[in-house]
Amino acid sequence: MKNIKIPKYLRNKYGIILILFVTWMLVFDENNIFRQIKLTIEYNKLKKERLFFEQEIKNNSQGVKQLSDDPDLLEKLARERYMMKKSNEDVFLIIPD
Repeated sequence: MKNIKIPKYLRNKYGIILILFVTWMLVFDENNIFRQIKLTIEYNKLKKERLFFEQEIKNNSQGVKQLSDDPDLLEKLARERYMMKKSNEDVFLIIPD
């Protein structure tokens, strides 16, 4: 049989246990490195969404404030977007081809 050189740290039982422990923690544990990377990516995505929605809330709050302050703007919005009309008016819709 040939004389195979085994590294010193593999001949040591503590080295073997350390290697097995690190391998277990990085690959097989419930909170392994792959799951941590996936969770970090998802966390960053959610942070971006949060910033987007905070900006949307800010814009919508300003729009609501403008509508509550200006009744003419509210009437214009109701007529254009929701096709509301006064009782003595007729509304004609022109749909382009």
